[in-house]
Amino acid sequence: MVDKYGLTEGNGVKKLLKDWDVFMEMPYSRGDYDAVVMLVDLDTAIERAGLTDKQVQAITYYRQGYKLREIGMFMDCSGTNARNFIERACSSIAGVFKTWDINGAY
Repeated sequence: MVDKYGLTEGNGVKKLLKDWDVFMEMPYSRGDYDAVVMLVDLDTAIERAGLTDKQVQAITYYRQGYKLREIGMFMDCSGTNARNFIERACSSIAGVFKTWDINGAY
């Protein structure tokens, strides 16, 4: 699944965050327990990425489906700043996946 989402790149991580709800339903709707493993790996990567509190807050709202403008309002910043928090977080998370990929952990 790493190849499908391109998790070694920030845009792939963003896509997975956007599809969070889909992955949460997969074990129940399709019996796809690989989706659970993928979400656990994502959570582990988030923990290991060394994100700031603002970055964690931004990606949490993002994976809940909020728009950048809404995320900015929740975080008392602009939508542009919210996007920057998300972009930097996704890049850091992708770095963790890249390290796992290089080391054969994935």
